[in-house]
Amino acid sequence: MLARSALIYAPAIILPRLASFAVVLMLTHSLPAAEFGFYALVVLIGEMLDTGSSNWIRFTMLRLDIGEPGGWRKSFRRSYVLTACAVGISALVALAVAWPMAQSRGLAFALALVMYIAANSLSRIGLTALQMRERRAIYSLLEVSRSLVVLAVAALAVHLGARSFLPLVAVTSGVTFGFGLLNVAASRFHMPADTAEATGYAARLRYGASLIVLGVFTYAALGSDRILLKLLSGPAAVGVYAAAYVLGRLPIDIVTAALNQGAFPELIKRYDRDGAGAAKGFLETTWQLHSLLTLGTFAMLCGLNSALVTALLPGAYVATAKTLLPIIAAASLLQNIKIGVIDNIFHVMRRNWQQLSSYYPAVIGAILAGLLAIPRFGAAGAALSALVGMGAGLAGSVLLTRRMIAFQALDGELLKAVGAALCAFVAASGASWAARSQPPMVALVVGFVAGAGAWGAAVLIMRPAAARGPMQAVLGRLRPGETAKREDARDAEGVAL
Repeated sequence: MLARSALIYAPAIILPRLASFAVVLMLTHSLPAAEFGFYALVVLIGEMLDTGSSNWIRFTMLRLDIGEPGGWRKSFRRSYVLTACAVGISALVALAVAWPMAQSRGLAFALALVMYIAANSLSRIGLTALQMRERRAIYSLLEVSRSLVVLAVAALAVHLGARSFLPLVAVTSGVTFGFGLLNVAASRFHMPADTAEATGYAARLRYGASLIVLGVFTYAALGSDRILLKLLSGPAAVGVYAAAYVLGRLPIDIVTAALNQGAFPELIKRYDRDGAGAAKGFLETTWQLHSLLTLGTFAMLCGLNSALVTALLPGAYVATAKTLLPIIAAASLLQNIKIGVIDNIFHVMRRNWQQLSSYYPAVIGAILAGLLAIPRFGAAGAALSALVGMGAGLAGSVLLTRRMIAFQALDGELLKAVGAALCAFVAASGASWAARSQPPMVALVVGFVAGAGAWGAAVLIMRPAAARGPMQAVLGRLRPGETAKREDARDAEGVAL
């Protein structure tokens, strides 16, 4: 079931991120480093404000409303009202933080933040409603279409001479806002009348209070590296760091997002329906697939580091990015294990205040490491601070959840995943090094093919059952009912995919 769900959601997860990645690459080649640094800060702070103000509303829908479809019409309407209020509050906060971050560019920075927050909050609340209604095809179609249009308008803006972050944020946010309206309309299309009472505003606010604070602490841990780098070294340093940051994080983020898109709602359903034992078995299945894919991705990033950076980034970025990418990829791996697997336990058990506690060591570790390392090592110090913060945060989550649902994580399946990842690293790094005299893109492709082939062969030898899920997910398009029943039965038994 996990592999099938991941494949169904894959276009909606992968293409928007690839489009964002293409926009970043385009802007590194067309904008001055300082302007690209401001663009990256708009995205970072915009995500921070959206997480703190609106992300709790989406979690409330998935946790409190998903088990009562008879009240979805009213629950969606209440969520949209709360989102509008949250966007208004975020706009006021954006005005307050703009001057410290951009000084003379404060007004432009504030406008860019407000546009980014409004567009993305609307888009995501509509997508959450579509996810709950299991409108997977519509979800994927809208997200894929949005990503392609965003890429097209960004390219057009650059072609017409845009060399500042504000017009680029304006045109991309305008597209996202338009698709947000479509998402909301599609989520309400043919929705049946309510037959049950929906969760009220007071209950939503009580559940969301911890998530609001959690969102602030989450991005204090995740974003302190770039914010401290901006304050201590300036926007140009952030521009170079942000380019390496995207390269090091994007592939691992895609894998985790594709898995969690279907796994998180399913985990909630199994816990509510069958209790902690069923949730434990499902978490073990999730972890086995997650570790197999994310460790392999991390190994490929490290093995292809030099070829990847040289092929995709401007020459002025290359030397610094080669140092940063492996550290950022390691921090991303730890973060995605924490958020994509372990922290789901807090949401299942409704222990969000305890999840907040897991971020205390992450925030303290990241900020202290940044203050000590950035003045001495610059961008590399920022990457080290992210790694320290995520390591401390993961340790906090593991310790806090062991008494809730203690699933088996350190076992023979993890060793096999590590072995497959080592095979991928050796093959990718060796092949790209052997092709170093060729054009950088050729070396990158050669290394990728070798690494992916070695990883796939190792998985088939050490974990032949791992190929069964994706194969049956594809076959399920032809025989969906029979394949789904087999996969659900295997998941219920706790068999690793």
